Amino acid sequence: MKTLILPVLALFFTSMVAQGPPIFDSSMAITGYGTIDSPFGEEVDKIIDGDINTKFLDFVLADGMGFIVDLGGTSTAVHIIELTTANDFPVRDPIDFIVEGSVDGTNYSLVDTGTVICINERFESRLFSITNSTAYSHYCIDFSVPCDPSGGWYRNS
Repeated sequence: MKTLILPVLALFFTSMVAQGPPIFDSSMAITGYGTIDSPFGEEVDKIIDGDINTKFLDFVLADGMGFIVDLGGTSTAVHIIELTTANDFPVRDPIDFIVEGSVDGTNYSLVDTGTVICINERFESRLFSITNSTAYSHYCIDFSVPCDPSGGWYRNS
């Protein structure tokens, strides 16, 4: 059974000088897509709850692992994605991400993609720059491949 864990995800908008506040927060509507099988306490809403000690765990990875966040009527251009490794197994961490945005919550456009190098450290936050100048009111994030999807694909950094 394939699994993927994501403890905390934050998308940020930036100013010319510094990183702005996260655009996701726990008051926003978040939904998973595809088939999701999460243990109690590790559901999709944990990925944006701002608590480094919680995580989203999905045991069904065959259709990817993703979620959609509705910013609640606000439109913001994202420029940074922050991923934090969970307290769990490094082989469950993602090796990629896809960020899509929508102004209507139905039609999504590709914002950016990125590669995540697998690491052993737990509770380690890393920032990834996003190339984007368009403000969206909905963001869809997809993580399709874990560090070790088949028992041997793990890269140390």
